[in-house]
Amino acid sequence: MSEQQKTPTTTATNACLEKKAMYDQCFDVWYRDVFLQNKSQGKLGCQDLYKDYSACVTEELQQDASLVQSIRSEMNPSHTGRWIGKDLPEVGKADPSKRK
Repeated sequence: MSEQQKTPTTTATNACLEKKAMYDQCFDVWYRDVFLQNKSQGKLGCQDLYKDYSACVTEELQQDASLVQSIRSEMNPSHTGRWIGKDLPEVGKADPSKRK
């Protein structure tokens, strides 16, 4: 995408992706070198980077009302079955209507 084609949303998305990459890299190191070694003493790593990334995403969501509406519609209680498995058949029980 050329500089002329970049939109504010594209620029914000790129900025958020950069912040996410920085956080992910920091978290991976903290998880490996601190958490898995039982050295965290109840403290979380990379909090400042996470706050920066989270603020970036929040700001971006506030600017894109259609995306927020889409997320809210997916969180609608009428869609709950998709996420908690209500629409899935029970394991080991075949649907008799689908037998050959």
